[in-house]
Amino acid sequence: INAEYMGSSGINAEYMGKLLTKTMTKVKLVSADGDIIEVEEEVATKSQLIKNMVEDTGTEEEIPVPNVKTAILNKVLEYCEKHKSDNPPEIEKPLKSNNLYEIVNEWDAKYIDIENLEEIFEIILAANYLDIKSLLDLSLIHI
Repeated sequence: INAEYMGSSGINAEYMGKLLTKTMTKVKLVSADGDIIEVEEEVATKSQLIKNMVEDTGTEEEIPVPNVKTAILNKVLEYCEKHKSDNPPEIEKPLKSNNLYEIVNEWDAKYIDIENLEEIFEIILAANYLDIKSLLDLSLIHI
């Protein structure tokens, strides 16, 4: 544990307060369909685009996501929720196998194992627009 975060009683209260605020703060995203999706800031900011918008304007304003339909945005947010506390390892290229389960962890392989190519393409477009590199890479290896 980094010494600057430690106080005489253990963990620095100010640091813990910032952590709790970030996980409890909600961000309102507005999909292309006009639906408002409320999500933890920590989840939403896995998107570099949303992270930049939150840094610029804060979390009070609704954040428009005009290029992403509700169903796809929810699917993308599912991925972000799963990976909110980690950064998935970069996928090595060239791929060492055609089997997803040999390339990425089981959860990611199941998540992207979608037969509907239109849905895959929409996830690719959303991941690209939202600037979520790990999801974009994951989506692209499925094709």
